[in-house]
Amino acid sequence: MKRSPVALRRLAAVALAATFLGGCVSARTVNADVPGESPVTRFFVGPDVRYVVDSLSETCFLELQSQGAAGPNLVEISCERLAANLPEARRHITWTVSAPR
Repeated sequence: MKRSPVALRRLAAVALAATFLGGCVSARTVNADVPGESPVTRFFVGPDVRYVVDSLSETCFLELQSQGAAGPNLVEISCERLAANLPEARRHITWTVSAPR
């Protein structure tokens, strides 16, 4: 399924806004232990928006649920920025230099 350039630009704009405004919202934390994998932690910041921290691959994502979409949209974001802007995420992001422990 090919996405239109307008939809991709809108998704990128939402991802950027959520990354920079991450410190302005509160989050609910959910941990998921996948057998044989490191924990994946999700921070719910809205009904259709959440941050995902994957400590196995040491990556962070913004997950957006779109109406009518088959599944969520994931956009990779900076773990350092997420740790700086979302206090709840700091203790789960242990591999960056700037993340307070």
